[in-house]
Amino acid sequence: MSHFDVIVVSTEPPDPFGNAAGRWYYVLAKGLCERGHRVRWLAAYSREASAARARAYLKGSGVNLRLYPYPARSWLRSKWETLRRPYGYFVSRSLAQDLTAELERGYDVAHFEPTWAAWLGLGVPRALLSIQWLAQLDLARTVPQPFRLLMTGALMKRTERQLIGQFDTIRALTPQDSRIVQRLNPRARLVTIPLAIDPTLYPFEAVEPAHPTVGLIGSMNWQPTRSAAVRLLTSIWPKVKASVRDATLLVVGWGARRALGQFLDRPDVTIIEDVPDSAPYFRQLSLLAFPVSNGSGMKVKVLEAMAYGVPTVTTRDGIAGIEAADGYQAAISDDDAVFADKIIELLKSEAARRAMTLAARRLIEERYSPAAVLPQIEALYQEVV
Repeated sequence: MSHFDVIVVSTEPPDPFGNAAGRWYYVLAKGLCERGHRVRWLAAYSREASAARARAYLKGSGVNLRLYPYPARSWLRSKWETLRRPYGYFVSRSLAQDLTAELERGYDVAHFEPTWAAWLGLGVPRALLSIQWLAQLDLARTVPQPFRLLMTGALMKRTERQLIGQFDTIRALTPQDSRIVQRLNPRARLVTIPLAIDPTLYPFEAVEPAHPTVGLIGSMNWQPTRSAAVRLLTSIWPKVKASVRDATLLVVGWGARRALGQFLDRPDVTIIEDVPDSAPYFRQLSLLAFPVSNGSGMKVKVLEAMAYGVPTVTTRDGIAGIEAADGYQAAISDDDAVFADKIIELLKSEAARRAMTLAARRLIEERYSPAAVLPQIEALYQEVV
Protein backbone atom coordinates (compact mmCIF):
# COMPACT_ATOMS: atom_id res chain seq x y z
CA MET A 1 0.00 0.00 0.00
CA SER A 2 1.26 3.49 -0.85
CA HIS A 3 1.61 6.02 1.93
CA PHE A 4 0.34 9.48 1.09
CA ASP A 5 1.14 12.99 2.24
CA VAL A 6 -2.34 14.47 2.61
CA ILE A 7 -3.49 18.01 3.35
CA VAL A 8 -7.12 18.16 4.49
CA VAL A 9 -9.14 21.37 4.79
CA SER A 10 -12.53 21.30 6.52
CA THR A 11 -15.12 23.81 7.64
CA GLU A 12 -15.44 22.16 11.09
CA PRO A 13 -12.92 20.30 13.27
CA PRO A 14 -12.48 16.51 13.41
CA ASP A 15 -14.56 16.15 16.58
CA PRO A 16 -15.74 12.61 17.47
CA PHE A 17 -18.74 14.03 19.35
CA GLY A 18 -19.45 17.08 17.21
CA ASN A 19 -21.84 17.48 14.32
CA ALA A 20 -22.29 14.83 11.64
CA ALA A 21 -19.41 16.16 9.55
CA GLY A 22 -17.05 16.36 12.52
CA ARG A 23 -17.63 12.72 13.42
CA TRP A 24 -16.60 11.63 9.94
CA TYR A 25 -13.59 13.98 9.99
CA TYR A 26 -12.39 12.36 13.21
CA VAL A 27 -12.59 8.89 11.64
CA LEU A 28 -10.71 10.13 8.57
CA ALA A 29 -7.97 12.00 10.46
CA LYS A 30 -7.26 9.30 13.03
CA GLY A 31 -7.64 6.42 10.58
CA LEU A 32 -5.31 7.83 7.93
CA CYS A 33 -2.53 8.30 10.48
CA GLU A 34 -3.04 4.81 11.88
CA ARG A 35 -2.68 3.46 8.35
CA GLY A 36 0.69 5.16 7.92
CA HIS A 37 -0.18 8.34 6.03
CA ARG A 38 1.08 11.81 6.84
CA VAL A 39 -1.86 14.09 7.62
CA ARG A 40 -1.85 17.86 7.87
CA TRP A 41 -5.35 18.99 8.82
CA LEU A 42 -6.46 22.63 8.71
CA ALA A 43 -9.97 23.17 10.08
CA ALA A 44 -12.12 26.17 10.76
CA TYR A 45 -14.43 26.02 13.76
CA SER A 46 -17.54 27.75 15.03
CA ARG A 47 -17.63 26.29 18.56
CA GLU A 48 -14.68 26.34 20.93
CA ALA A 49 -15.89 23.20 22.72
CA SER A 50 -15.76 21.26 19.47
CA ALA A 51 -12.25 22.50 18.73
CA ALA A 52 -11.14 21.52 22.24
CA ARG A 53 -12.48 17.97 21.83
CA ALA A 54 -10.73 17.61 18.49
CA ARG A 55 -7.41 18.64 20.05
CA ALA A 56 -7.89 16.30 23.01
CA TYR A 57 -8.97 13.20 21.08
CA LEU A 58 -6.34 13.56 18.35
CA LYS A 59 -3.48 14.35 20.72
CA GLY A 60 -0.72 11.83 20.11
CA SER A 61 -2.44 10.44 16.99
CA GLY A 62 0.15 11.83 14.60
CA VAL A 63 -2.28 14.29 12.99
CA ASN A 64 -0.76 17.72 12.46
CA LEU A 65 -3.92 19.59 13.46
CA ARG A 66 -4.39 23.33 13.20
CA LEU A 67 -7.67 25.01 14.05
CA TYR A 68 -8.92 28.47 13.07
CA PRO A 69 -11.95 30.23 14.56
CA TYR A 70 -14.51 31.58 12.14
CA PRO A 71 -13.49 35.19 11.53
CA ALA A 72 -15.53 38.01 13.06
CA ARG A 73 -16.79 40.43 10.42
CA SER A 74 -18.80 43.62 10.44
CA TRP A 75 -22.18 43.70 8.71
CA LEU A 76 -20.74 45.57 5.74
CA ARG A 77 -17.74 43.25 5.51
CA SER A 78 -20.01 40.23 5.71
CA LYS A 79 -22.15 41.48 2.83
CA TRP A 80 -19.06 42.17 0.72
CA GLU A 81 -17.68 38.69 1.41
CA THR A 82 -21.03 37.15 0.46
CA LEU A 83 -20.87 38.89 -2.90
CA ARG A 84 -17.24 37.96 -3.47
CA ARG A 85 -17.22 34.43 -2.04
CA PRO A 86 -20.69 33.14 -1.00
CA TYR A 87 -20.61 30.71 1.94
CA GLY A 88 -16.91 31.31 2.44
CA TYR A 89 -17.66 32.65 5.93
CA PHE A 90 -15.29 30.13 7.54
CA VAL A 91 -12.16 31.42 5.74
CA SER A 92 -9.87 33.49 7.93
CA ARG A 93 -6.72 35.19 6.70
CA SER A 94 -4.53 32.90 8.81
CA LEU A 95 -6.22 29.75 7.45
CA ALA A 96 -5.74 30.86 3.85
CA GLN A 97 -2.12 31.88 4.45
CA ASP A 98 -1.22 28.68 6.28
CA LEU A 99 -2.80 26.55 3.57
CA THR A 100 -0.76 28.32 0.91
CA ALA A 101 2.41 27.66 2.91
CA GLU A 102 1.57 23.97 3.38
CA LEU A 103 0.82 23.50 -0.31
CA GLU A 104 4.16 25.07 -1.19
CA ARG A 105 5.94 22.57 1.09
CA GLY A 106 4.63 19.76 -1.12
CA TYR A 107 1.93 17.13 -0.83
CA ASP A 108 0.36 14.19 -2.63
CA VAL A 109 -3.36 14.99 -2.26
CA ALA A 110 -5.22 18.12 -1.16
CA HIS A 111 -8.57 16.99 0.26
CA PHE A 112 -11.37 19.54 0.77
CA GLU A 113 -14.42 18.77 2.96
CA PRO A 114 -17.25 19.66 2.31
CA THR A 115 -18.48 21.78 -0.64
CA TRP A 116 -17.82 25.26 0.79
CA ALA A 117 -14.21 24.29 1.56
CA ALA A 118 -13.79 24.24 -2.23
CA TRP A 119 -13.21 28.01 -2.10
CA LEU A 120 -9.71 27.21 -0.83
CA GLY A 121 -9.12 24.46 -3.41
CA LEU A 122 -9.77 26.34 -6.63
CA GLY A 123 -6.84 25.81 -8.98
CA VAL A 124 -4.99 23.52 -6.56
CA PRO A 125 -3.37 20.53 -8.36
CA ARG A 126 -4.26 17.00 -7.20
CA ALA A 127 -7.31 18.29 -5.35
CA LEU A 128 -10.21 16.16 -4.15
CA LEU A 129 -13.59 17.68 -3.28
CA SER A 130 -15.84 15.67 -0.98
CA ILE A 131 -19.57 16.41 -1.20
CA GLN A 132 -21.59 15.67 1.95
CA TRP A 133 -24.91 17.23 0.98
CA LEU A 134 -26.46 18.99 -2.00
CA ALA A 135 -28.65 22.07 -1.99
CA GLN A 136 -29.95 20.89 -5.36
CA LEU A 137 -31.71 18.06 -3.49
CA ASP A 138 -32.27 19.45 0.00
CA LEU A 139 -33.98 22.59 -1.30
CA ALA A 140 -35.80 20.94 -4.19
CA ARG A 141 -39.13 20.19 -2.49
CA THR A 142 -39.58 22.83 0.16
CA VAL A 143 -42.87 24.40 1.22
CA PRO A 144 -43.55 28.01 0.12
CA GLN A 145 -40.87 30.28 1.56
CA PRO A 146 -40.50 34.01 2.16
CA PHE A 147 -38.70 35.86 -0.62
CA ARG A 148 -35.52 36.22 1.47
CA LEU A 149 -35.24 32.46 1.96
CA LEU A 150 -35.96 31.81 -1.69
CA MET A 151 -33.10 34.13 -2.62
CA THR A 152 -30.80 32.43 -0.11
CA GLY A 153 -31.63 29.03 -1.58
CA ALA A 154 -31.02 30.26 -5.11
CA LEU A 155 -27.63 31.68 -4.10
CA MET A 156 -26.72 28.44 -2.37
CA LYS A 157 -27.57 26.30 -5.39
CA ARG A 158 -25.77 28.65 -7.79
CA THR A 159 -22.63 28.68 -5.63
CA GLU A 160 -22.75 24.91 -5.31
CA ARG A 161 -22.89 24.52 -9.10
CA GLN A 162 -20.01 26.96 -9.50
CA LEU A 163 -17.71 25.19 -7.05
CA ILE A 164 -18.50 21.63 -8.12
CA GLY A 165 -17.82 22.58 -11.70
CA GLN A 166 -14.21 23.54 -10.88
CA PHE A 167 -12.92 20.17 -9.64
CA ASP A 168 -11.53 17.22 -11.58
CA THR A 169 -12.03 14.64 -8.80
CA ILE A 170 -15.13 14.53 -6.62
CA ARG A 171 -16.34 12.08 -4.00
CA ALA A 172 -20.07 11.80 -3.20
CA LEU A 173 -21.73 9.74 -0.49
CA THR A 174 -24.70 8.13 -2.26
CA PRO A 175 -25.61 7.04 -5.79
CA GLN A 176 -28.35 9.69 -5.87
CA ASP A 177 -25.85 12.44 -4.99
CA SER A 178 -23.43 11.11 -7.60
CA ARG A 179 -26.03 11.42 -10.33
CA ILE A 180 -26.65 15.06 -9.43
CA VAL A 181 -22.92 15.86 -9.25
CA GLN A 182 -22.33 14.18 -12.61
CA ARG A 183 -24.91 16.47 -14.19
CA LEU A 184 -23.28 19.52 -12.58
CA ASN A 185 -19.79 18.50 -13.71
CA PRO A 186 -19.83 15.87 -16.51
CA ARG A 187 -16.04 15.94 -16.94
CA ALA A 188 -15.18 15.11 -13.32
CA ARG A 189 -13.82 11.78 -12.09
CA LEU A 190 -16.65 10.88 -9.71
CA VAL A 191 -16.49 8.22 -7.01
CA THR A 192 -19.20 7.17 -4.54
CA ILE A 193 -17.77 6.36 -1.10
CA PRO A 194 -19.93 6.32 2.07
CA LEU A 195 -19.25 7.92 5.41
CA ALA A 196 -17.84 5.91 8.29
CA ILE A 197 -18.36 6.18 12.02
CA ASP A 198 -16.19 4.64 14.72
CA PRO A 199 -18.23 1.81 16.32
CA THR A 200 -16.01 1.87 19.43
CA LEU A 201 -17.53 5.26 20.28
CA TYR A 202 -21.04 3.78 20.26
CA PRO A 203 -21.48 1.14 22.98
CA PHE A 204 -24.04 -1.37 21.76
CA GLU A 205 -26.87 -1.80 24.24
CA ALA A 206 -30.35 -3.06 23.43
CA VAL A 207 -32.08 -0.95 26.09
CA GLU A 208 -35.81 -1.32 26.77
CA PRO A 209 -37.37 1.90 28.11
CA ALA A 210 -39.99 1.73 30.84
CA HIS A 211 -42.70 2.50 28.24
CA PRO A 212 -42.69 2.47 24.43
CA THR A 213 -40.79 5.55 23.22
CA VAL A 214 -40.52 6.64 19.60
CA GLY A 215 -37.89 9.26 18.86
CA LEU A 216 -36.51 11.56 16.21
CA ILE A 217 -33.06 13.05 16.79
CA GLY A 218 -31.50 15.60 14.44
CA SER A 219 -30.92 19.27 13.76
CA MET A 220 -34.09 21.20 12.99
CA ASN A 221 -31.91 23.83 11.35
CA TRP A 222 -31.70 21.42 8.39
CA GLN A 223 -34.87 21.60 6.31
CA PRO A 224 -35.18 17.83 5.56
CA THR A 225 -35.02 16.96 9.28
CA ARG A 226 -37.47 19.72 10.19
CA SER A 227 -39.96 18.52 7.56
CA ALA A 228 -39.48 14.92 8.76
CA ALA A 229 -40.40 15.99 12.29
CA VAL A 230 -43.54 17.77 11.08
CA ARG A 231 -44.51 14.74 9.00
CA LEU A 232 -44.01 12.44 11.98
CA LEU A 233 -46.01 14.66 14.34
CA THR A 234 -48.93 15.37 12.02
CA SER A 235 -49.40 12.26 9.87
CA ILE A 236 -47.65 9.27 11.44
CA TRP A 237 -47.71 9.74 15.20
CA PRO A 238 -51.53 9.91 15.56
CA LYS A 239 -51.82 6.48 13.87
CA VAL A 240 -49.17 5.02 16.19
CA LYS A 241 -50.75 6.54 19.30
CA ALA A 242 -54.18 5.17 18.39
CA SER A 243 -52.75 1.62 18.37
CA VAL A 244 -50.14 1.82 21.16
CA ARG A 245 -51.89 3.92 23.80
CA ASP A 246 -49.01 4.15 26.25
CA ALA A 247 -46.42 5.20 23.64
CA THR A 248 -44.64 8.53 23.90
CA LEU A 249 -42.77 10.60 21.34
CA LEU A 250 -39.41 12.30 21.96
CA VAL A 251 -38.01 14.87 19.51
CA VAL A 252 -34.49 16.17 20.16
CA GLY A 253 -32.37 18.52 18.07
CA TRP A 254 -30.86 21.94 17.50
CA GLY A 255 -33.62 24.52 17.34
CA ALA A 256 -36.32 21.89 17.91
CA ARG A 257 -38.61 23.92 20.17
CA ARG A 258 -38.27 27.00 17.98
CA ALA A 259 -38.99 25.07 14.79
CA LEU A 260 -41.82 22.95 16.24
CA GLY A 261 -43.46 25.45 18.55
CA GLN A 262 -47.01 24.56 17.44
CA PHE A 263 -46.54 21.02 18.81
CA LEU A 264 -45.20 21.86 22.27
CA ASP A 265 -48.54 21.31 24.02
CA ARG A 266 -49.25 17.91 22.44
CA PRO A 267 -49.90 15.19 25.03
CA ASP A 268 -47.25 12.48 25.28
CA VAL A 269 -44.88 14.51 23.08
CA THR A 270 -41.62 15.90 24.48
CA ILE A 271 -39.51 18.31 22.42
CA ILE A 272 -36.00 19.17 23.61
CA GLU A 273 -33.53 21.46 21.86
CA ASP A 274 -29.83 22.32 21.79
CA VAL A 275 -28.49 19.38 23.82
CA PRO A 276 -24.69 19.04 24.04
CA ASP A 277 -24.78 15.23 23.62
CA SER A 278 -27.41 13.10 21.91
CA ALA A 279 -26.24 9.77 23.39
CA PRO A 280 -28.45 9.88 26.53
CA TYR A 281 -31.50 10.44 24.34
CA PHE A 282 -30.76 7.49 22.09
CA ARG A 283 -30.79 5.40 25.27
CA GLN A 284 -34.36 6.49 25.97
CA LEU A 285 -35.74 5.21 22.67
CA SER A 286 -37.53 2.01 21.74
CA LEU A 287 -36.90 2.98 18.12
CA LEU A 288 -35.84 5.88 15.92
CA ALA A 289 -38.43 7.18 13.43
CA PHE A 290 -36.99 9.33 10.64
CA PRO A 291 -39.59 9.90 7.87
CA VAL A 292 -37.47 12.23 5.75
CA SER A 293 -39.13 13.09 2.44
CA ASN A 294 -36.11 14.48 0.66
CA GLY A 295 -32.49 15.04 1.44
CA SER A 296 -29.04 14.38 0.13
CA GLY A 297 -26.07 12.68 1.72
CA MET A 298 -26.11 9.99 4.38
CA LYS A 299 -28.13 10.41 7.55
CA VAL A 300 -25.57 10.07 10.34
CA LYS A 301 -28.27 9.82 13.01
CA VAL A 302 -29.49 6.66 11.28
CA LEU A 303 -25.95 5.24 11.33
CA GLU A 304 -25.63 6.16 15.00
CA ALA A 305 -28.95 4.58 15.94
CA MET A 306 -27.85 1.37 14.24
CA ALA A 307 -24.52 1.49 16.07
CA TYR A 308 -26.11 2.11 19.47
CA GLY A 309 -28.65 -0.69 19.09
CA VAL A 310 -31.77 1.39 18.42
CA PRO A 311 -34.14 -0.07 15.78
CA THR A 312 -34.75 2.35 12.92
CA VAL A 313 -37.81 3.09 10.82
CA THR A 314 -37.11 5.42 7.92
CA THR A 315 -37.70 6.15 4.24
CA ARG A 316 -35.70 5.39 1.11
CA ASP A 317 -34.13 8.85 1.36
CA GLY A 318 -33.43 8.26 5.04
CA ILE A 319 -31.51 5.06 4.31
CA ALA A 320 -29.72 6.47 1.23
CA GLY A 321 -26.11 5.29 1.05
CA ILE A 322 -26.74 2.58 3.67
CA GLU A 323 -27.22 -0.90 2.23
CA ALA A 324 -29.91 -1.99 4.66
CA ALA A 325 -32.70 -4.41 3.79
CA ASP A 326 -36.28 -3.60 4.79
CA GLY A 327 -37.33 -5.69 7.76
CA TYR A 328 -33.78 -6.84 8.45
CA GLN A 329 -31.38 -4.01 9.40
CA ALA A 330 -34.12 -1.35 9.28
CA ALA A 331 -37.79 -0.87 8.49
CA ILE A 332 -38.23 1.21 5.34
CA SER A 333 -41.31 2.82 3.77
CA ASP A 334 -42.26 6.06 2.01
CA ASP A 335 -45.98 5.64 2.73
CA ASP A 336 -47.17 7.24 5.99
CA ALA A 337 -49.70 4.52 6.83
CA VAL A 338 -47.20 1.73 6.19
CA PHE A 339 -44.54 3.69 8.09
CA ALA A 340 -46.86 3.89 11.11
CA ASP A 341 -47.65 0.16 10.84
CA LYS A 342 -43.93 -0.68 10.87
CA ILE A 343 -43.48 1.40 14.03
CA ILE A 344 -46.43 -0.35 15.67
CA GLU A 345 -45.17 -3.82 14.73
CA LEU A 346 -41.74 -3.10 16.23
CA LEU A 347 -43.17 -1.55 19.39
CA LYS A 348 -45.24 -4.69 19.96
CA SER A 349 -42.39 -7.18 19.40
CA GLU A 350 -39.29 -7.13 21.56
CA ALA A 351 -37.90 -10.08 19.57
CA ALA A 352 -38.23 -8.17 16.29
CA ARG A 353 -36.50 -5.15 17.79
CA ARG A 354 -33.66 -7.27 19.14
CA ALA A 355 -33.09 -9.07 15.83
CA MET A 356 -33.03 -5.77 13.94
CA THR A 357 -30.52 -4.18 16.31
CA LEU A 358 -28.11 -7.10 16.01
CA ALA A 359 -28.29 -7.09 12.21
CA ALA A 360 -27.89 -3.31 12.04
CA ARG A 361 -24.86 -3.22 14.33
CA ARG A 362 -23.23 -5.96 12.27
CA LEU A 363 -23.87 -3.90 9.11
CA ILE A 364 -22.19 -0.85 10.64
CA GLU A 365 -19.11 -2.83 11.63
CA GLU A 366 -18.81 -4.57 8.26
CA ARG A 367 -19.65 -1.71 5.84
CA TYR A 368 -19.51 1.69 7.60
CA SER A 369 -16.56 1.43 9.97
CA PRO A 370 -13.06 2.86 9.37
CA ALA A 371 -11.75 -0.57 8.31
CA ALA A 372 -14.38 -0.77 5.56
CA VAL A 373 -14.36 2.82 4.25
CA LEU A 374 -10.76 4.04 4.57
CA PRO A 375 -9.37 1.60 1.98
CA GLN A 376 -11.81 3.14 -0.50
CA ILE A 377 -10.49 6.61 0.35
CA GLU A 378 -6.92 5.36 -0.14
CA ALA A 379 -7.81 3.95 -3.55
CA LEU A 380 -9.25 7.33 -4.51
CA TYR A 381 -6.08 9.08 -3.33
CA GLN A 382 -4.11 6.73 -5.56
CA GLU A 383 -6.21 7.82 -8.54
CA VAL A 384 -5.64 11.49 -7.69
CA VAL A 385 -1.89 10.98 -7.43
